Amino acid sequence: MAAEGNRNLELASRNLEGVKLVAPAALQPYDLLRHEKLILSKDAAEKLSRSLVPKAAVAPAAAPEAAPKKKRVSRAAAKKAEKD
Repeated sequence: MAAEGNRNLELASRNLEGVKLVAPAALQPYDLLRHEKLILSKDAAEKLSRSLVPKAAVAPAAAPEAAPKKKRVSRAAAKKAEKD
């Protein structure tokens, strides 16, 4: 990977079989897995490192207290309760 604007590196890399030049912003996981070797600029390595670090885990908000569950009553039992 090279910093944007390094035209000489871009032109030279075209002549090498199996070499793929990718801008740091355009790097995809497939590019990393497809090749055995990876050459990074310091800037690209830092950007890649930052993108791979998981975001700080945010503690989940406290769950609201659950309302009491309503008891299921059959229609027949409901009619009987109405009569009583």
